[in-house]
Amino acid sequence: MYSQPLKPLYLALMHYPAVNRHGDIITATVEYFDFFDMSRVSLTYPLQAFYIVNPLASQREFARHLLRHGSAREQDVKRNRVFSKTRVAAGVPEIIHEVVAERGKTPLIIATSAKRYPQTITFAEVTHLLESHQPVVLLFGKAWGMPPEFVQQADYVLEPVDTGTGYNHLSVRSAVSIIVDRLFR
Repeated sequence: MYSQPLKPLYLALMHYPAVNRHGDIITATVEYFDFFDMSRVSLTYPLQAFYIVNPLASQREFARHLLRHGSAREQDVKRNRVFSKTRVAAGVPEIIHEVVAERGKTPLIIATSAKRYPQTITFAEVTHLLESHQPVVLLFGKAWGMPPEFVQQADYVLEPVDTGTGYNHLSVRSAVSIIVDRLFR
């Protein structure tokens, strides 16, 4: 299907922990447009999987409903496979467990943020990790992002998308598309 082999990259859309505009830690809801658009990114680029991560059973069931609904459209073969790399998880430990089972190696956890952290890593460094076959789980935050204390627990934090305008607070769907493209260029 791909002209190049799949890279050991796993995307994870974190609905919890997330921060609202007041700085409170919340659980965000699963949204169809994020689900669909990020699933399409996972097919467009040679990465392993895209996870919807939500600790609420009702939200995970909603995500599974979207998977079933999207996969049932037999009349549209291209659309039918949109969710072929999309998975649902309750949290990061579940993803780590699945990656270890698939790859036999513990993945690095890399968070994304519009801010820099002491453990910030460049796009080129992440690309190098992927080329060396190191599995990477790249975390993206919903709402107003992931809380700083959660981001700081990651092995690394990917450098922010910066184009020199001074503004880098993108929608998560836009950020995923830009970041994944940069990692695969």
